[in-house]
Amino acid sequence: MCIREYIFSLACALVLSSCSVKSDRTECPALLFLSVLGGEDEKVFVNIAGEDYESLVHIEKSKGVAVAGVDLKKGRFRISAHSGGFVKSPGIIDLGEEMPQLYAYAESVECTSDVTEVLARLDKQFCRLKIKVTGLECDAQLRGNVCGMDLWDLSPISGLFYVRKEALMSGQDARLFEFVVPRQKDSSLMLELIQDGRLLCSFELGKDLVAAGMDWDKPSLEDMEVCIQYCESGFMVTVKNWVQVEI
Repeated sequence: MCIREYIFSLACALVLSSCSVKSDRTECPALLFLSVLGGEDEKVFVNIAGEDYESLVHIEKSKGVAVAGVDLKKGRFRISAHSGGFVKSPGIIDLGEEMPQLYAYAESVECTSDVTEVLARLDKQFCRLKIKVTGLECDAQLRGNVCGMDLWDLSPISGLFYVRKEALMSGQDARLFEFVVPRQKDSSLMLELIQDGRLLCSFELGKDLVAAGMDWDKPSLEDMEVCIQYCESGFMVTVKNWVQVEI
């Protein structure tokens, strides 16, 4: 018997022994046995909320899986499991900061039996944007209308998002930037190129990403690469799979 099966069997035995089999079991406690997979961090936070109940559980992974058993009064509960980012909901991004590299799960669960087992797979809630600018010395900044995430349902939170960066590296007439952005609710994300404190140009990056196949409703978000080439005739933007959009 593996360690996880042993822990689960022991927890079940403890719960079942707390009430007689012959008694009315509707008032008996319930055991929520939670297994969490996914994410890059070893530390996982689990928020559990129900009628007159709310708790925050911190668990560590062992061999890629975090497990926890929680005694509850029988009923319906909301579960939010997450790693690599916020601790409690709502998760708000400070102005000038990027989205944390958050992996998360959210679900409502009926705990009406003595033991309820839940497998939570953490999905990627952020998008890495790698932006390469050729032919122009500049800094880059992003503006958007999503400033965080509701961890109970993984929905975007409206608010100003702004972050500015210098190039990670530059050479051979190219500059490389990397941003981490939250799940979007529309195509309002804007990319702006700055030179000597002056706005040179702006791009409707949100629309370009969606046109190139970005799906912000996908459970686990993809990373995207954007190439911007400057020449005398203007700018050319290339977004993933070499889908070209003339601006």
